[in-house]
Amino acid sequence: TTLANHTVNNDRPNKQGLKNGVLQLDRCGHADCRAVVYRETQPGNEEIQWDMYPPMELTVDDELPDTVKRSFGEALSTFASGNWNASAQAVGRTLTDAMMVLKPKDTKPENWAEHGLRKQIQILVEQQLLPPVIGEWAQEIRAVRVLSEHGDEGKDWWATEQEATEALEFAKWVIRYVFVLPKQIEKRRERLKPPPSPRPVRP
Repeated sequence: TTLANHTVNNDRPNKQGLKNGVLQLDRCGHADCRAVVYRETQPGNEEIQWDMYPPMELTVDDELPDTVKRSFGEALSTFASGNWNASAQAVGRTLTDAMMVLKPKDTKPENWAEHGLRKQIQILVEQQLLPPVIGEWAQEIRAVRVLSEHGDEGKDWWATEQEATEALEFAKWVIRYVFVLPKQIEKRRERLKPPPSPRPVRP
């Protein structure tokens, strides 16, 4: 069962004039979206977020390259402070740093940068350095980054909390797939290696 925009309203204020029990449960259409509960602090005031489930992960994986770790950490910290547009921009920087790390071995950084992010993603998919589905996710992140930096054809466009959340989620799984998962698999293989056979003892 999926609840969407479900509101329970108790209009009776307490002694301080605050409304208790004004709750709203929001959930968007896709499976990875979060249920968010709000409460109103005073009549007429904007609702503030009270709780979120499941909570947004605000940790950075140790296996990430240093450049990606720094930019993704900034995306998380700006998200945590409620700066949705700044978080979307930092997610775009995360993607830029990730694509630079993933560049083909025979390509110089300055030449790779000239391609631009859209073309970089296409090249990595064509050369099978990125799976097509990861390339699609990366293009979604790139599109949000462009909007967060330049707006929408002159319109006053700013990333919302939902758009910043989705950009973070896409980025998290892209960088985990390309950087974290291979290292975790390698660690597991090392851990499961049989111990070396003991040397025979000479009589």
